Amino acid sequence: MKKKTQEENGKRRRGKTNYSQWFRLFKRLAIVGALLLTIFFGWKYWDKIAPAALLDWTESTFGDAQKGEGFPTGIAGNSVIYMAETKQHLAVLTDTSLRFYSANAACVVERSHAFTKPMLHAAGKYVLITEHGGDRIRLDTRRETVLDTTLENSEIYASALLPNGTIAVVLNNTSKSYVSELRVLSSSGEETFVYKSNKYLLTSVALSPNGKEVVAVGTGAENGVLKSVLLVIPVSKGEVKEYSGTDVLLHTVSYTSKGAVLAIGDREVWALAPHADAPQKLSCEGLEPVGYSASDNTLGIALRRVGSTDKGALWLFDAAGNRVQETEYNGVYRSISTNGNRVLLLTDRLLYEAQNTEVQTVEVPTDSLQAVTFRRSSLVLTLTQLMRTEKQ
Repeated sequence: MKKKTQEENGKRRRGKTNYSQWFRLFKRLAIVGALLLTIFFGWKYWDKIAPAALLDWTESTFGDAQKGEGFPTGIAGNSVIYMAETKQHLAVLTDTSLRFYSANAACVVERSHAFTKPMLHAAGKYVLITEHGGDRIRLDTRRETVLDTTLENSEIYASALLPNGTIAVVLNNTSKSYVSELRVLSSSGEETFVYKSNKYLLTSVALSPNGKEVVAVGTGAENGVLKSVLLVIPVSKGEVKEYSGTDVLLHTVSYTSKGAVLAIGDREVWALAPHADAPQKLSCEGLEPVGYSASDNTLGIALRRVGSTDKGALWLFDAAGNRVQETEYNGVYRSISTNGNRVLLLTDRLLYEAQNTEVQTVEVPTDSLQAVTFRRSSLVLTLTQLMRTEKQ
């Protein structure tokens, strides 16, 4: 009996030992798995959880939000060159400085600049300023100037920006063995891609949302005939796709969040849907483009009737490259702005706010110069102030 009891006790001890071993193994695997998940999510979302990103969020949420008395706010409107919404602020580029405004209209940051012909792009938390015809690039956030550099022996003609700070620039210099050069740079200024064209003078550039493609438009001569081209250029491996036409002068290109490419010309608008063999070409007969604005989800084009100064049309394209709206407008064109799926077209009489298929109008002061969306509101810049509008 005693021997039997000892055997049973031994079995129980061995059972407990096996259970403990399996439990320790499972615990170790769980710890390793949790560590790997932490590393993966930390790598993937580092731009959001990094100390600098957390500092930006803290400053915007608890610091800037408490400043300002709301719109309208005084500003010399004729000194403003561009306005654009960033992730948390309104970026305003004047002839002497770059300003960041909070939701309560407080100028929380102002940095001077020495650009003479600046071009501005905003995406995510970043603001890009490039010198048209010059060689200087500057990348800013609300907290700091991230990059301030020059591209030696080059003339910047066009630029583009992604929310992660990736920059694309078109450089034109006829003194070299090629006509145009396209460069892609990281937010730190590291050159990650270069494309050179010895056939075409490139005039506009855009980056795909995932950064895997660059699109550009330009002009060139073939057999004595001037032609326009749309180039889709893979950043890594793959062939460059080229689409051309001889009855149009393409000058602007944009990329939507769904992979559609939209190119604007003097006589046509080209819409290249994802995986399409060729772009759809829409005629601007009787109209001439006078302004455009693009966001990830919407492209808005302001067109003026030929022979008229105070009548025109507003075309809206969705992220798939489809024209979803065509609206007549009255008044002298002043500016156009997009954000998300909203488009603001400003004339000397009215502000047209289009969203999907709905269009509303608001009366504005006769000295209105520009309009921009900010925190779901519509702001209008006049000669003396930046004011919020109210829908009728």
